[in-house]
Amino acid sequence: MNRKAAVLFFCAVAAACARPAPVSDRRSTVEPGIEVLLEQPRVTLGDRRAGLLTHAAGITRDLVSSVDAMKAKPEIRLTALFSPEHGIRGSAAAGEQVQGGRDPATGLPIHSLYGKTKKPTPEMMAEVDVLIVDLQDIGSRSYTYISTLYYALEAAAEQKKRVVVCDRPNPMGGLVVDGPVLDPAFRSFIGVAAIPVVHGMTIGELAWLFNAEFHIGCDLQVIPMRGWRRSMLFRETGLFWVPPSPHIPTPETPLFYPITGLIGEMGTLSEGVGTPMPFHLVGAPWMDGRALQAALPPLTGVAFRPLTVKPFYFRYVGAEVHGVQIYVTDPRRYRPVETAVHLLAQVRRLWPAEFQWHPAGKPDQLKNVDSAWGTDRIRAMIAAGRPAEDVIKSWQSDLRSFRRVRQKYIMY
Repeated sequence: MNRKAAVLFFCAVAAACARPAPVSDRRSTVEPGIEVLLEQPRVTLGDRRAGLLTHAAGITRDLVSSVDAMKAKPEIRLTALFSPEHGIRGSAAAGEQVQGGRDPATGLPIHSLYGKTKKPTPEMMAEVDVLIVDLQDIGSRSYTYISTLYYALEAAAEQKKRVVVCDRPNPMGGLVVDGPVLDPAFRSFIGVAAIPVVHGMTIGELAWLFNAEFHIGCDLQVIPMRGWRRSMLFRETGLFWVPPSPHIPTPETPLFYPITGLIGEMGTLSEGVGTPMPFHLVGAPWMDGRALQAALPPLTGVAFRPLTVKPFYFRYVGAEVHGVQIYVTDPRRYRPVETAVHLLAQVRRLWPAEFQWHPAGKPDQLKNVDSAWGTDRIRAMIAAGRPAEDVIKSWQSDLRSFRRVRQKYIMY
């Protein structure tokens, strides 16, 4: 090869390397259930009219929304869309009611399942024979998408409709199971079924469990993923991450949500919402991060560092918040709910005068706290000064029972 040819060759190679690969060249390890369905939709759907329950995180490996991907298939009779919390395209804030209407991109009607009703009505389902569910869950009981799934299964059973759940990865993996099993007396939309705070299941596995263990009896089919393993964290799947809600910006955030989301329900401690680190910290203006770090015992799979932040919205706006930032060092062995108990027990012990379970004048906030934990027992034990180890021991029997039930529905 002469010098000129060599120069041209290496320039060409450099240019090719500099160009970003097209999205279609991205190689993911895991194929989500929606893509398995789209390969041969008539095998699953036949000529039936289909509704789609999905959101912004319902995408293919090429970043095409499930709505658009299904609409592009002429053999699929897509007749209606159903929206969970945050809306079909992901624009609504946490707790904000979602309005129904019509999807501007497809012209399809949108039925809100986070507004006047959280359960599909007969009127909503009138033009639907089969309801397809494609939702990206985050692995925690209080995240409302699995409650929406539960009510969808119930409605379909009552109305003699079929449900097809397209499975997606649990971003926490499928190994960690932790926290108290919901006491039915504390059932709510952030805890619709008697499962633990962290269940270690995919949304498809949960669909099977809900349908059988809670005697829903829906005509149910789950489309499994290809290539997913229980030990996988989300980044190991090769899939793109689209935030399923505004404060779950990265695929690591779900690891922190069950630690501090429970604490944030109190309304008196910051969990990091309003900072660049939602759910990564615990703090308050009156706390001392170094003192809290020193008081916490060694805990498997987590580490802490003192920090000071100034939230720019939400709780304690503009104030200096002192506390600890949490690091998950071993996401396959850590125990997020146990970590939350240790944090609360030490904060209460160190600052008994400042520690409050609800903001002043808002005793109704206790309902949110107990609903998130799925029981009032945890709050009562911590308030009584019981050691964290005793609190954690209180849910182990129920957790063992759940593990035995869970095993029947494990698909991977």
